[in-house]
Amino acid sequence: MLVFLLIADFFRAVLTVAHPLANCILNFVYRRLIMGPNSALPSIDSKILLMPATELAEKIRKRQISCKDVMRTYIQRSQLIHPHINGVVDDRYVDALQDAIAVDRFLESGEKTEEQIARETPLLGVPFSCKEVLGIKGKYIYYFNFL
Repeated sequence: MLVFLLIADFFRAVLTVAHPLANCILNFVYRRLIMGPNSALPSIDSKILLMPATELAEKIRKRQISCKDVMRTYIQRSQLIHPHINGVVDDRYVDALQDAIAVDRFLESGEKTEEQIARETPLLGVPFSCKEVLGIKGKYIYYFNFL
């Protein structure tokens, strides 16, 4: 029994040292060889990208800016910086543009007043991205269970 405890302690000590070392090596390989050298992100060239979400939503509601233009701007930025940050797992750019067009049509229809939209769907038309652990129709959900 003592032999098993000594062997277990030995492996515990080895893994305590090996795990952080392996982590450092894998981080180096990923950052240097896979992602390439670090480079600065391209500068932001659109005022739309700098607007707070509430201001953007208000401009969309008031039709001062189209939801389609906002979405197109965000998609272009996402595609521009993706090679630098590897931030998009599963895009839905085509669907997002169709959704933006549908929002513009809804706003043009006058089905609801500006005040109703502000109260019921305050961020209507504002783009957002999320991690793949959030369920979205037609997209993969990645869930890991480490038991």
